[in-house]
Amino acid sequence: MKKIILIAMLSPLFCFAQKDLQTAIVTKHNNIPVFVMSEPVKEYNVVGAVTNKFRTDTTQTTKPPITINDMINDLVDYAQALAKKDKIDFDAIITTDGLSGSLIKFKPKSITDSVAVKP
Repeated sequence: MKKIILIAMLSPLFCFAQKDLQTAIVTKHNNIPVFVMSEPVKEYNVVGAVTNKFRTDTTQTTKPPITINDMINDLVDYAQALAKKDKIDFDAIITTDGLSGSLIKFKPKSITDSVAVKP
């Protein structure tokens, strides 16, 4: 009986434990937000794509192992170069593997997003 009461009392805590699944802190690289294996909650349009020139099969043994941070930094560098060359205006990058990504532009905030409507 005590176990049932204990489970009944603790079950609401488990229900609320995963309430906030859609927010995260995004790391910026070169002042550009990079969403790795995630998506922004804010609405956006895909305005371009970028591919990292880095290949995992051509690593040299004299270099230290390349980390995901190095891969993301390279991807951001290529994205900035592509944006400058092709005049692409983007706000952030979405990537799943650090080798390629989508350049995104956030949709402008509408007036109804910032105004609370009272019933």
